[in-house]
Amino acid sequence: MATTVFFPEGAFGPTNNCVGIAEVLRARGHRVVFIVEESFAGRLEARGFEERRMRLGPPPEHEEVPGQFWIDFIRDTAPIFRKPTIEQLGEFIAPTWQALIDGSKYVDERLREIFEEVDPDVIVEDNVIAFAAVSSSRRPWVRIVSCNPAEVHDPAIPPFSSGYATNDQAEWPGFLEEVERTHRDMWADFDAFLRDRGAPGLPWTAGAPDFMHESPWLNFSLYPAELDYPREQPLAPTWHRLESSVRTGDGEWHVPAELAAGEGKLVYLSLGSLGSADVALMQRLVDVLATTPHRVIVSMGPLADEIQLGNNMSGSAFLPQPAILPQVASSSPTAGTTRSPSPSITAGRWSCCRCSGIRSTTPSGSPRRGSGSACRHTRSKTPTSPAPLIASSPTEVSRRDSMGSPGGSGRGPARSWRPTPSSSWPGRAAGHQHGGSVTDGPQREGLRDVDYKGQRLDAARGPGLGCFWLQIVVLLLVMVLTPLSAAWDWPVPVTVVLLAATLVLLLFVGQTVIFLLRLVAADRREARRRPMRSTTKTVGEIEAESGERDAESAERDEEPRVRE
Repeated sequence: MATTVFFPEGAFGPTNNCVGIAEVLRARGHRVVFIVEESFAGRLEARGFEERRMRLGPPPEHEEVPGQFWIDFIRDTAPIFRKPTIEQLGEFIAPTWQALIDGSKYVDERLREIFEEVDPDVIVEDNVIAFAAVSSSRRPWVRIVSCNPAEVHDPAIPPFSSGYATNDQAEWPGFLEEVERTHRDMWADFDAFLRDRGAPGLPWTAGAPDFMHESPWLNFSLYPAELDYPREQPLAPTWHRLESSVRTGDGEWHVPAELAAGEGKLVYLSLGSLGSADVALMQRLVDVLATTPHRVIVSMGPLADEIQLGNNMSGSAFLPQPAILPQVASSSPTAGTTRSPSPSITAGRWSCCRCSGIRSTTPSGSPRRGSGSACRHTRSKTPTSPAPLIASSPTEVSRRDSMGSPGGSGRGPARSWRPTPSSSWPGRAAGHQHGGSVTDGPQREGLRDVDYKGQRLDAARGPGLGCFWLQIVVLLLVMVLTPLSAAWDWPVPVTVVLLAATLVLLLFVGQTVIFLLRLVAADRREARRRPMRSTTKTVGEIEAESGERDAESAERDEEPRVRE
């Protein structure tokens, strides 16, 4: 029997992620110990796990609710979320990192005491900040990335917390300059602390600071492949994707009596335990949904007393989300962190994400560039069954393969996959659109991105129609002048130059035609566009309409079961 210590961030989202994995380990006979903040005392013990408690700061004068520090922090800084993200860097993002750094320094000695006492075989942490006691413990440790896929920097990914689109890098340099100004000294101080405590130093990659080490043993990403960013640089072989980690054991949940007999779709609204501390935003969402004909279940969060629900709603401070989502017929607005949409997608439900601050996740770019807000709709065709995540020992990983070849369905046999510079995270659906568009869910399996010169076709990196017509005009001019130069007895070198220019322009025009034809093919695959001046429907449009009719029929069949 091996001993695994789980050390999640002091919030419900990362804690619940770890619980999903820990339940599998415990079922296989392993000892599981959770390191939790004192405000979470007893919550993991109630699930049958051992607890070791710690604090990230001095004890308060009054008793805390779980995650109270971050609840207060989000509530007090919520007005800053309304500003462009580049202005949030100095007013919110940097202070947030500083608070995390202060907690990491404060708890260092306590963590070392716990590791000495428990003597774990492996440490698993779901945090965005490094802890010197973990990486200097000389024990195998696992990093879980469940907050934001942009935590793992890459030149093709917009700067962390920027919310910028992937297809427009014009504002990236200015944002990174502001990151340098607001973060450099803080990062250098934390880097020095980690080195002094025996941990490795921190890198500064892709023009931005890293505040968390990459594990040399094992790293997990909990972000669904269909929604993730395409990457330019390959990740190490130690990286694996779990897609999602959903806990069990929350008990049953039934639609409240006051809503059970109502009409309309059943909608679940949650911004998570931290996002819901933005009371103004929560109330705005509640007020908007109150004007719809739908029935709404609201996870109101720790400040539930400050939120007024509509007549078509029912809610509570905390709700058993995994038990609710399979019964939701339509949509699931969430906070937009990696942790929020995963349970919705696992249940096969729509997910509309509102993203802000340090936990912004906008793989397709923000519709309002730099605002810190984005809406991304996704839907899984069928509910995803949670897979066995951990094998017979904590260091042997068995998982449902979401790491198939790029453009594949992501449901092949389990195997290791390492991205190449020309590919994205594996398993990305072919219908996934990059660069600021909204994805209406995975499209037909089997479609792949169109390749051009060995890489995924990118219209922004090739010639456009204006360039093409210019080439045509110049080519025609040279083709006319070449024979005329001989007829008019122009000097021979002039005729030779004109002939050479004709051949070169023919080559360029041919390459441009090939590029534009491939671009049209890709556009028709992804957007289902009808050819210009065509009055007949394309095969893609016919298939899309057929799929929509099937989806509407399935939803109509599902509604009676939900009301029952």
